Amino acid sequence: MATRKIMAIIGANSKIGTLLAERMAPTYDLLLMDSSSDELMALTNSIRLQQPATNINSLACCREASWEADVIVVAAAMEQLPAIAQKIKEVTNRKPVIHFSPAGAATTTLQELLPHANVVVAELETAASTDRLQKVVRLGGVDKEALKLASEILARSFATAL
Repeated sequence: MATRKIMAIIGANSKIGTLLAERMAPTYDLLLMDSSSDELMALTNSIRLQQPATNINSLACCREASWEADVIVVAAAMEQLPAIAQKIKEVTNRKPVIHFSPAGAATTTLQELLPHANVVVAELETAASTDRLQKVVRLGGVDKEALKLASEILARSFATAL
C-alpha cells in the first residue's frame, strides 16, 4: 500500500483553503493552518465527520504545518505572504508550494520570497457579484513536476466547483 502524501494548507479557513481541504481529504493527509483557531477546529471536525479515515490535524503555526508536508498550499491574503514566507522559508527547500492569488494581484511573487521552493502560482478569477470562484486564469511556475502536481490538484478540487 502506498504511503499517503501530506498537504499543508496555510489559510485553510479561506474559501479556497476550505474547498481544497474538503476535496483533498480522500487523497492526502492534511495539516491545516489558519489564524482563527475556532473556525479551523470547526473545519477539521467537519472533514473528520465526512472522511473518518483521513489523517487531519489543525496547527497554529505555518512553519510547523509546512516542515512535515510534501506539498504546501498557500491560500492566504496577498498582504500576508511576506510574513508567511519568512516563517516557512527554511522548510520549503525543493518542495512544491502552490499559491492561490486573485488574477492580476501578484506584486511580489512567492518565488522571490521562497527562492529554493518549487512555487506554482494559480491566478483565480471570481464573480464580483457573488465572490464565487469562476476559473483559474493562469497557472505559472518553473518546475515541471510542481506544475503537473498543481494541475492535478486543481482538476480534483475545482472540477465541479467552477
